Amino acid sequence: MARRPARVQVDPESIDSNERPPQTGNIFNIWYSKWSGGDSSDRNTQTHSKTRCNIERDSGYTKADKEQDPFFCLYFSRGACCLGKKCEYLHRLPKETDSWIPHTLDCFGREKFAEYRDDMGGVGNFNKINRTLFVGRINEMDDSIELKISKNFAEWGEIDRIRVIPTKNIAFVTYRNELNAQFAKEAMAHQSLDLDNENEILSVKWANEDPNPESKAKIEHEHNLRKLSVAKQLVEKLEKLKQYESEKRSAVTVEEPDKIEDFSPKRQKMIQPSPLTPAFFNGSLSVLSELKQKKAHPQKNQTLVEYSSDDSD
Repeated sequence: MARRPARVQVDPESIDSNERPPQTGNIFNIWYSKWSGGDSSDRNTQTHSKTRCNIERDSGYTKADKEQDPFFCLYFSRGACCLGKKCEYLHRLPKETDSWIPHTLDCFGREKFAEYRDDMGGVGNFNKINRTLFVGRINEMDDSIELKISKNFAEWGEIDRIRVIPTKNIAFVTYRNELNAQFAKEAMAHQSLDLDNENEILSVKWANEDPNPESKAKIEHEHNLRKLSVAKQLVEKLEKLKQYESEKRSAVTVEEPDKIEDFSPKRQKMIQPSPLTPAFFNGSLSVLSELKQKKAHPQKNQTLVEYSSDDSD
């Protein structure tokens, strides 16, 4: 079944390019559509997102599907792209096969930094592979909280594990693929676990490394297994390539010499008996026998014949 075109998530006419959130800082960042550089207390000023991506409904092909090494649409992840199939970025979830994205950039093409921001927000750190998100400002910690988190965050990719800390109303979500964690961080920022609950505004950031030695060992073991899996895939790919080249060479048919009927002088010369064939040895023996007979019975009055310059022609 052919893929459908990407859906237009918001009406272009409903977008006011001059619309800005209430000023809470000194600098307005047009990329993130928020203020920065204000007092630290202003960081707690959050507004619920007006849009939300629905992967099953919104995904589809765009202009980017025909491009080489495209990036993902940041506005699509937030449910706010007004271009649909005309967008020059991908409108789908990242996959492990999206290997063209360098580790210095995130899946949206934004440059990472050498260190995390103090508040663990932002694009991320290119010195570390981080697949874990910190989820804060969770309103209710009931018995179904882990199920709610799984339902909301699993929409953006395969999850390895979820850890909930009820006493602090926070949780940690670890994805199998780092690109999916990058996508989910943007998709769930300023959202809520209950779609109708606008009083809950989630804070989604990068998680610090777990200091627990057992957790470190487990993560290291997972990384090693993943590296081994990637290495096996590369070996299998090389083997398939070698097999393909071998089959390609063997597919070229060459006629056997005894089936080729070529009577050209060159061909006839090539099929003449070699000087080392039995015919050569038999002929040589007969010539030697004749020479011995001539030596035994020399002819009388034998004269020496000289060639003149005229005979050289």
